[in-house]
Amino acid sequence: MSTAHEKESARLRKIKWRLMNRAKERERQSAARKIKGSWRCRCKGFCKHKENDRVRQRATYAKAPHVNHARVAKRRASQLQRTPVWAELEKIQGFFTAAEIVSAVLNEPWHVDHIIPLQGKNVSGLHVYENLQILPGKENLRKRNKFEGANV
Repeated sequence: MSTAHEKESARLRKIKWRLMNRAKERERQSAARKIKGSWRCRCKGFCKHKENDRVRQRATYAKAPHVNHARVAKRRASQLQRTPVWAELEKIQGFFTAAEIVSAVLNEPWHVDHIIPLQGKNVSGLHVYENLQILPGKENLRKRNKFEGANV
């Protein structure tokens, strides 16, 4: 286990090396940018750089589709685990049908969102109709896996 002093001295050694070898550091950063396919967008929400991210994501999926399959399977298993036997599945299906209709009418994506996320950091909700809401796709993607209710 490293101590705070060792961490600080390692950090200082890195800084000193970078100052002494600025040209090498610039080359290293330039090479890293080329590998990543340009710099990472720091914009909030949707922006012009999203298309680059989509291209990169498609390429990553093509290289290793099993990783995405595992992620989807984990999500599906979590949802099944968080669905109680008393859940009214017809009402839950109604939310998904309503979201499809709204998406078709407004010609923009609308998602079914869990108000309290199924796998939240501080709190976990259930997959029941009382915990569902229909949100515009942009809002749901912005919300991510967070509970935006009262402080829990």
